[in-house]
Amino acid sequence: MKDEEMKSITAGLFAVVAAFGLGVPAGADDYVVPGTHEAIVYTGTSYQGKSMVIPQGRAVKLSGRMNNAIASVVVPHGCILTLHNKHEGLKAFVRLEGAIPSLRRVKDNQGNAFVNRASRAHLRCYD
Repeated sequence: MKDEEMKSITAGLFAVVAAFGLGVPAGADDYVVPGTHEAIVYTGTSYQGKSMVIPQGRAVKLSGRMNNAIASVVVPHGCILTLHNKHEGLKAFVRLEGAIPSLRRVKDNQGNAFVNRASRAHLRCYD
C-alpha cells in the first residue's frame, strides 16, 4: 500500500471517529495524521462530546451547539488553529497547536480564559 493511500485511509477513519463524536483517546496528538490539514474541535474536555472538523484555509462559523462550547482541540502538526470570539468584535482570540485536552487554562490575547468562548475558527497550515 502506498504512503498516500495509507494517509487517506487513516484520515478517513479519524474523520469517522470525529463525525460520530466518539472522541479521541488521551494522547490525541499521536492520532493526528501527518499531511492532513484538518483540525477537530470538541465540546467536551479530553476530546469528548460533539465534534466538528475545521478544514484548512476557511474561516468557519461555529453555530448551534458548537458556538461558545469548544473545550478541547486537536490540531495537526504544522498547523495553527485560531479561535475567535465574535461577541467581542473578533478582538479576543487564541492560536493553538497540537492536542489540547482542555482549554480551561488557555488565555486569549487579552489575558482572559478562553474555554467555551469560540464562535469562529480558522486553520492555517505551513507544511
